[in-house]
Amino acid sequence: MNPPKSVGKMPMEDKFHTFAPMKILMVCLGNICRSPLAEGILKRKANNAGLMWTVESAGTSSGSSAGAAPHPLSQKVARLHGMDISRQRARPFTASDFSRYDKVYAMAGDVLDEIKWIAKNKFDGRKAELLMNEIYPGKNLDIPDPWSGAEAGYHLVFKMMENACDAIIAKYKTPPPPPHPAPPKEGISEDFSQHETGDLPTHKKNIYDLE
Repeated sequence: MNPPKSVGKMPMEDKFHTFAPMKILMVCLGNICRSPLAEGILKRKANNAGLMWTVESAGTSSGSSAGAAPHPLSQKVARLHGMDISRQRARPFTASDFSRYDKVYAMAGDVLDEIKWIAKNKFDGRKAELLMNEIYPGKNLDIPDPWSGAEAGYHLVFKMMENACDAIIAKYKTPPPPPHPAPPKEGISEDFSQHETGDLPTHKKNIYDLE
């Protein structure tokens, strides 16, 4: 059976491409507390929105936590929100991450400073950003490190990250452009000035004169 004409004429990218894919990296110091939560939050929101995004996380510390699972309280807070981040494993941020990701979000100013130091001449300021600047542009607000603190701190950072991730989805989830309208046929004027209301009396008079 042949497809409907409207589908058959639709450009290939409009039929199969919904939103542009992105690769996003969340970064904190140890990749144990904050960035694993941020990874889980944005990954779920992107999946729920039908976005073909890659979301991962890393840490700027020397690598002492490499291979470790997220902090137990990060895992607990994630579970309370219906997410399982237990399979994530910490890994160090590297300069080559700037060539692998479209956006690199730092959880705080000290993390962004570490990113710059690690990346050196590969640092790309167009890609690197503080996560909270997605909600409060230019404010340079930090997401506090809940490490060694009470559980309440993990709930606080979760809420901050969730709001920021909502802003990211809204910012980059742009629908494809509508199909281009068909060009006007030759010989048909696109000048509608003749239909202005000020000309109506003259049109009526001309019609009466023909009777």
